[in-house]
Amino acid sequence: MRGRPGFLSGMIILTTFLILVAITLIRYRDRPSARSGSDAQKDGGTQRIDMAWQDLPRLKPFELLERSGQPISEEVLENQVALVSFFFSRCPSICKRQNEALQRLQTQFRRQDQDVVLVSVTVDPAHDTPEILRDYALLYNADPSKWLFLTGDMQKIKSLGEESFGLPIGPETHSTSLMLVDQWGRIRDRFDWEQPSELKKLEEAVDTCLAEEAPPGEQLVKTRMPSESDRASGGHGVETQEEDGAWKNEPWLDEFALTNLDQRPFGTQQLLGKVWVANSFFTRCPTICKEMMSQVKTLQDSLEDKPVMLVSLTSDPGYDDPPKMKNYAENIGYEEGRWHFLTGDPLHIRRVMSEYFGMFVDLEGPTHDEHLFLIDKWGSVRGKFAYDKPEDIIQLRMEVDRLLAETEKPESSSAP
Repeated sequence: MRGRPGFLSGMIILTTFLILVAITLIRYRDRPSARSGSDAQKDGGTQRIDMAWQDLPRLKPFELLERSGQPISEEVLENQVALVSFFFSRCPSICKRQNEALQRLQTQFRRQDQDVVLVSVTVDPAHDTPEILRDYALLYNADPSKWLFLTGDMQKIKSLGEESFGLPIGPETHSTSLMLVDQWGRIRDRFDWEQPSELKKLEEAVDTCLAEEAPPGEQLVKTRMPSESDRASGGHGVETQEEDGAWKNEPWLDEFALTNLDQRPFGTQQLLGKVWVANSFFTRCPTICKEMMSQVKTLQDSLEDKPVMLVSLTSDPGYDDPPKMKNYAENIGYEEGRWHFLTGDPLHIRRVMSEYFGMFVDLEGPTHDEHLFLIDKWGSVRGKFAYDKPEDIIQLRMEVDRLLAETEKPESSSAP
């Protein structure tokens, strides 16, 4: 009888141990992990995100490092369809198969000329440095422009997984879902790459996103800009297409108001009585904008105390909001109060460029005219000058002085 207390104590300890083991196994089973397999539900598929487009979760801001060593944020994915996944290079099992599946998708997207970006984020940043990821990406022939490999601070990676995608992320632990993000930063769905039926649904969802010209549920405003003959004959300005397909003529613009760096209205009312020079640009321009804006900066510096304003209108208003443009303006050395950067509604900006200035406008995407436009004190466009021709720039400066000396509106000066 004296041995019974020891026996009972042993049973209690054993029972407690078995309960703890059971709890651990349950947690391990439920945790989506590179070691535990797919996060697809047991009923045979990944949970669909089924809600109205405007209610879909957005990709949250993030800042990580690409394998090239360049900082990468959510902005690089704007206007692009993206597939986001998580992995780590030392993963002994499913990561290899996952990235092989992504490699096949990369080949498929390239073959079908589909503009889709793959984004693979490591969950082992302590080991997966940019150098390690460069070598790792070579194993899958990853196109640097279409398949990004990201690393960085573990807490930022964890936040990206949990806050944007609702996925539990930890060191060497990740989901096996492929997350589809549309060109407007909405997370459209998640797909299990291990299931052929899921990959088929992924392909269909990608096709749907790529075919969308405007966010679902938002009416796409179709426009036609006036031709040279329209302008010469004084005919209609821009045309807009009604829901019934009919085209509606709009009157010519003879004044405008857009949004400046301080997010306030700015336009012809604020410029009345001043001589000013205008041009178009966009901050993501990969070609001539840098040279053109450098020419405008040189003009700014040469004006000294002359009462002349400079106005730069973005042709990419969907991306160029006031904060982005202010950062751009500060980097090129703009003079506050003299040089004004304007954005606004895309259709209105196109009308201002086309009708007020006679600038070249491309409705298919951001582009710009290659001229500087000179406007007099009464709001009339008095000339345009090629930014890259020295003789034009010399002539522009001479014309600026001549317009400054004018005290009365010339009879031939009229709004465009």
